Amino acid sequence: MKYLKMLFCIFCFFVRLPVVMGEDDPDNKVVVRVVNEQGKPMLGVNIKCYFDGACRGITNENGIVILTVNKDTVPEDCCVVVLSLSGYKQISKVFKYGTKEITVTMPSNESIWSPPLCNSVSNISKYSGWDLKILVPADTEVKSFPDFDNIRIHIEFKSKQEHQWMELGTGHLWLAAVPYKSLILSHVIEEREIKGKDYYYEYIDNNENVLNVQNHIGIDYRGIDNHGKKWREIGFRTQTISYKNATPEAAEYFDKIIDSLCVDPMRVIKGEQRRLSGIPDFWK
Repeated sequence: MKYLKMLFCIFCFFVRLPVVMGEDDPDNKVVVRVVNEQGKPMLGVNIKCYFDGACRGITNENGIVILTVNKDTVPEDCCVVVLSLSGYKQISKVFKYGTKEITVTMPSNESIWSPPLCNSVSNISKYSGWDLKILVPADTEVKSFPDFDNIRIHIEFKSKQEHQWMELGTGHLWLAAVPYKSLILSHVIEEREIKGKDYYYEYIDNNENVLNVQNHIGIDYRGIDNHGKKWREIGFRTQTISYKNATPEAAEYFDKIIDSLCVDPMRVIKGEQRRLSGIPDFWK
């Protein structure tokens, strides 16, 4: 009788195990359907969940993939999936945990931003940044906050009604990522890819070995949150440029500075010319 009870307990454990692991959770499956601008299904779209490396897939010939979402990796019950395919605009889609099906339209990637290489600095502005630089008006207050591994630079916007800052950040432990918090709190979201038009960036390791060469720089995210405030973020490897909770006046000022974005010519290769500098000096 003792052994029968033990066998029964073992049986109950394995029967319950899938439930504990979430396999029988009716809310953790979501069907993602991807179509183009003509409404036709898209094959081969890469889809991945933010925060969950195991939640990913590629659409089939019907433009469909079924994702399994781990609830433990979904802050505030909001999921963000990133869809990408060469030749099409990257899309970030936000949906509530428990959603059964979503349909995403992927437009062709016509909105590509190709920043120029940086030139000399005029007497009314100054460069700020590292691999990616922006022109800051000379009379604008700029504050630096270095620590052991990273550095943050704050650029001021000041008016009679408000005082706000835009932040540049970089460092060995600084990581550009999808601006998850801003995305889930916004009702308007825009994205565009940033690419080098006639130059490339070398990805190198600490021994100056070239790991990869490509002209993809990053993604320019911007949006309006549920309180009507504006935000924007550009991410490139270990560097970000961003502002949040901005009024229209502050956002316009910061956007003009961000739109002056250029790439340090010492950080790229052009044709057969090798990049001259080594590991970026974060403390310039």
